[in-house]
Amino acid sequence: MAEQVHLEGRLYLIRHGEHNSEGVKRLDEKGRKNLVSLAEKLKPELKDIKPHNFSFFSTGYLRAVESAIELVQIFGDEYSQINTSHLLYDAENCKQFFDEHLANLGKEDIVFAICHLPFVEHFPAWFFNNLHKKPGRFEGEYGPEKGTGIYIDFRTGEHRELTFRNPPS
Repeated sequence: MAEQVHLEGRLYLIRHGEHNSEGVKRLDEKGRKNLVSLAEKLKPELKDIKPHNFSFFSTGYLRAVESAIELVQIFGDEYSQINTSHLLYDAENCKQFFDEHLANLGKEDIVFAICHLPFVEHFPAWFFNNLHKKPGRFEGEYGPEKGTGIYIDFRTGEHRELTFRNPPS
């Protein structure tokens, strides 16, 4: 019989912001505005979390690091760091990223992981199919037509789409 995994913490898995299409792909002004807009939407639910409970991860690509910098400036403090990880590039790295960076989170810990589309699309299905086997687990994928990322509460399994876009009024 498999051992029950006790999970804590929350993950905000976010695709990097929009970028210029020429030369070195840097976060563009629209991408910055979108990230700030998303952060403003998240502030109410994170208002009681202390800055030392936030962790920030990013791929090494400049547009992803610049996206993480925007979030650090809003949620972090002078001690916050951005940890770059090659694991956030590809879907097949879900288990290794979880084992190395997410498996031992405390209940107040929040992780922002800025990554590329393949990881955003596949991590939720990997997590719910392998670790959080409760009724109603997530069966699909998130992608650009679905939003910008996903929020997962590891303890409860609550999850929802994150989007830069404002809902239609």
